[in-house]
Amino acid sequence: MPSAQPLRRNRDFVLLWSGQTVSSLGTAVAAVAYPLLALAATGSAVQAGLVGAVGSAAMLCGTLPAGVWADRHPPRALIVGCHLLRAVVSAMLVVAVLAHRADLGLLMAASATMGFVGPTAFATESIAIRRIVPPEQLAGALAQNDARSHIANLLGQPVGGYLYALAAWAPILADGVSFLFAAASAAAVRTPLKLRTPLDSTAPPGEREPMRRQIVAGLRHTWHTRFLRVTLLCCAGINVAFSGLTFAVIASHAHAGAGGLGLALGIGSVGGLVGAWASPRLLRMFRPRTVIVGFGWIVTAALLGLGVVDTVTAVGGLLAVMYLLAAPANGVLFAAQIHITPPDMQGRVVSAMLTLFGISAPVGPLLAGVLIARSGQLLAFACLAALVAACTLTLQYSRAVRGMPDDLSQPAEPSDSPDDTQTTTDSAPQASSPGAH
Repeated sequence: MPSAQPLRRNRDFVLLWSGQTVSSLGTAVAAVAYPLLALAATGSAVQAGLVGAVGSAAMLCGTLPAGVWADRHPPRALIVGCHLLRAVVSAMLVVAVLAHRADLGLLMAASATMGFVGPTAFATESIAIRRIVPPEQLAGALAQNDARSHIANLLGQPVGGYLYALAAWAPILADGVSFLFAAASAAAVRTPLKLRTPLDSTAPPGEREPMRRQIVAGLRHTWHTRFLRVTLLCCAGINVAFSGLTFAVIASHAHAGAGGLGLALGIGSVGGLVGAWASPRLLRMFRPRTVIVGFGWIVTAALLGLGVVDTVTAVGGLLAVMYLLAAPANGVLFAAQIHITPPDMQGRVVSAMLTLFGISAPVGPLLAGVLIARSGQLLAFACLAALVAACTLTLQYSRAVRGMPDDLSQPAEPSDSPDDTQTTTDSAPQASSPGAH
């Protein structure tokens, strides 16, 4: 493992993080162009909406296989391959736009490919980080990954809209260039990323277990590991509140106008960036369990505050507090997952997590819309706060979470087989045994 040094001086971490951040920004930029291109090609808002729907469905379908591929194949080759494939798709779409042949079918195919490949790149990059940073810095490194989404939120739409105004193909080209940059960054990482596991890609294809069995083994491992079961279900509930948060803010403060709402959401994203930057220091100051439970209760209080405040700056300030604390909490949970999950299960556990969050995320905007329409601002945010409070109570008093060790720097050992999850995982991680399942 690399020697302990500040993350900003860890060459390989900076390379991988920079590539991930640039590709996330490129995806946010292109997200503006896809519906506009579909509208220009069809003139129908319904058909244009199909492009986004197909991309989301493909992403969900690709999530569980992504975990098997991440566990089976060398991480560097998989990361580079995913980014290059998306760069090729972007290049083909740019050519089609220039030739005035970007019809609905092509846009849907491009959106589906991007969505299907995305989870594989994310899962592989997430587990590759454990090979790049020392174990004691893992939670901080994973927390800093949150900065990517906030940078994309701050810059993606404005840059995408500006580029589209210059030329319809410009945002797609920018997306393709971002994938090339991410592929080059991953290829330049010097640290060996490969872990030999029972799913090693060097095994003859005929000797590998079918993908369906490997997926089932990963899901079963996740469910039978009490800590993963409790934390992922609770986090899915909190994710419902967070996924509906933006819509609830927009719906309840529409009188502030686009400029005011943009300012409030921008302040929130800045809070997320600050949280990602400050995460290593916060994680040194507080115990992992304190970070998780404290995050839940402060978010609960912030949601109650959003139910009564009315000024743009107050809304932005509360959002900033929530996003600031989300980064270290996410870092702790990812590090804890790595701590108790055998290396040969990492990809499949991450993909199970992404699937659960992908299923729960659409519930948030729908729930927020119903609550705002029927109950008004105060009761709507109070209901979201109650959901987060219930999940936080579960986390606070769960035996699995109470047994979380203070030291998450000792990862679990490889499992004997991908399917051996029944008897070794239905227990909480114990502070006295950092590698316990």
